[in-house]
Amino acid sequence: MQHLYVCRPVDLTVTRRTRSDLAAAPKYRSFISRRMTENFAPTTGLLPVPSCGNLDLPGPFTLREEGQDGTRAGLKRQMITASAEAKTVEVRKVDYFGKLPDELKVRVFGYLRPKELVRASLVSRQWHALCYDGQLWTVFDATEFYKEIPVDKLVGIISKAGCFIRHLNLRGCVQLQNDWRVEAVSKASQNLVYVNLEGCKLERTAIHNIVGNNRKLVQINLSGQQSITNSTLRLMAVKCPKLESLDVSWCSGVDATRGLRKVIGGCPELRELKASEMVRFDEISPMQAMFRANTLERLYLSGCETLTDNSILVMVEGRHPDIDVLTGRITAPPRKLKHLDLSRCNRLTSASLKHLAHNVPDLEGLQLAGCEQLTDDGFITLLPTLTKLTHLDLEECSLITDETILALSSAPCAVTLKHLQLSYCELVGDAGLGPLVKSCPNLMNLEMDNTRASDFTMEEIGMQVRRRTDIRGKTGAFVGMRVVMYDCPSITWNGVREIMIRNATKRLPEGVHGQVVQMKCYYRWQMTCDEHLKRVLRGDLCSANKLETKWAEHMISVEEGHGRRRRRRRDVGTQVFIPDLDDEAGPASSWRNRGRRRGASCAIM
Repeated sequence: MQHLYVCRPVDLTVTRRTRSDLAAAPKYRSFISRRMTENFAPTTGLLPVPSCGNLDLPGPFTLREEGQDGTRAGLKRQMITASAEAKTVEVRKVDYFGKLPDELKVRVFGYLRPKELVRASLVSRQWHALCYDGQLWTVFDATEFYKEIPVDKLVGIISKAGCFIRHLNLRGCVQLQNDWRVEAVSKASQNLVYVNLEGCKLERTAIHNIVGNNRKLVQINLSGQQSITNSTLRLMAVKCPKLESLDVSWCSGVDATRGLRKVIGGCPELRELKASEMVRFDEISPMQAMFRANTLERLYLSGCETLTDNSILVMVEGRHPDIDVLTGRITAPPRKLKHLDLSRCNRLTSASLKHLAHNVPDLEGLQLAGCEQLTDDGFITLLPTLTKLTHLDLEECSLITDETILALSSAPCAVTLKHLQLSYCELVGDAGLGPLVKSCPNLMNLEMDNTRASDFTMEEIGMQVRRRTDIRGKTGAFVGMRVVMYDCPSITWNGVREIMIRNATKRLPEGVHGQVVQMKCYYRWQMTCDEHLKRVLRGDLCSANKLETKWAEHMISVEEGHGRRRRRRRDVGTQVFIPDLDDEAGPASSWRNRGRRRGASCAIM
């Protein structure tokens, strides 16, 4: 038998195979392995390989180097490993997700957002069926993708989910307008609890189907729907006995007498009502219905121009109230109102505020922005009776003065007050704002733009905020009060600098930072204020103080530059004007006036 000596590593690669060669492959592999083990020569480093003529050996396989032990057993292990690696191993593809039960598959898809579910439905038919399972669409909110989703996809989701949908938000979906499938969609949903159709230009029939087929509705938002009428509200009063929140703001087809009155009387659990810019509130019937129900906690009537003082009187005291002989007050039960919005009701006067006194003890938010006829008398009567007030909006109440602010600072609600809006109250100044800041320890937002506030108020704000304790129990700085002071002519850069200095100062006894003030001021100073606050919040007080110092030097140089320019313009004007006088008066008068001017200048300096 002839032998073929090959140096390591040896790689025998099959170039051509026949069916008989492949059948004989295991026999030749075992034969070669046995012969190489018997003829191993460790001294020469050569391996005798038997020659098999012209037969092409099946492979491929590689003869590797011997192990570190240098024994025959080590070489045999290497040869066995090489032959095992040469075999082609078929890897099985196991569909682990397909073997899961459908319940777990739906649970996995439940972590995807609606937009991701629509994309995943294109993978396969199985995924399409799982992605449109009704259990995944109990809450359908289209606010994130309402501009991108086509009407067929939108209708398909609602139709397939059907009875599973409980929260439906189609705000802004204008693509549903005049679509023939909308009526079928409105009939498919029969278990709705919350529905928001704000901005959807749906037909009246579709809205009636949604209201009539869902007796479990708790919250309905039809804001801006021009297709609804008083018949929609009457249907709602009959079909939705569990209704708690209703928004029909800016719906020109409904009014307070023929539509809203029915809802108030037919829905005994109604807690929130939004009816902005609705008409016919000057009639007694809708206000009398509110008085009898006495279930409303949040009432929004902003922009209702027909609302009068008599309407407020009937709402809180009734049509023919009984009067207590001893106290002289109305014996009607107090209202449950917690938030009342009467903004831009121009016909209201201070008499309305006097009617609210002692009748809304639980009131927490009061919005009276744009009521230009309100005066100090009404607020002086109302504010001492409010003990839980946290939000007060008096924007553009141009007739109130510091007396209203002083009444607020001495009222029981001064401790609970958090947000105060005094923009465009041009008669309010430091005399009221200073005591207010002292007596309101929880005040977080103060808007006093276009008022008579000055640097004294800014200094008082900085001082009082620094005295507040850290309610979070942390030593780092955080915003405790936000102050808006646009277009306040009496507030200069010195007042802004005073706030900066106090923001970048630590309290000495405790050694902590605590609350700071965030300012919204003149736009040329705003970038500096924001950068200073950013450095204070991250704890870099050194750079904050350096920024404040540089900004103060810049402002001083700007003021000096303006002063020099003003003096220069005055001197130039004087030099141009005086020679004309000298020419007219003669030389003697010119010399006399020049000496008088020089003496006056020395006296002033």
